[in-house]
Amino acid sequence: MEGSRQDGEASPHRGLGPPRIEAWALLAQWCGGAHVGGDVYWTITRQNAVERRFGEVTVMGFFEGPG
Repeated sequence: MEGSRQDGEASPHRGLGPPRIEAWALLAQWCGGAHVGGDVYWTITRQNAVERRFGEVTVMGFFEGPG
């Protein structure tokens, strides 16, 4: 099954308890600057990066509202 762990450990973002910060890495960051007023971050678990599973990336965006 895709996304399952062979070693029996829960995924850092789909298991019991909060995500483990040490299990994640910043893959890319985009700063919108004055045009957008926000940033976008692409993160990946270190295990997925090692196994070259780049389809399992998480995207987070932080944007300021009109002010």
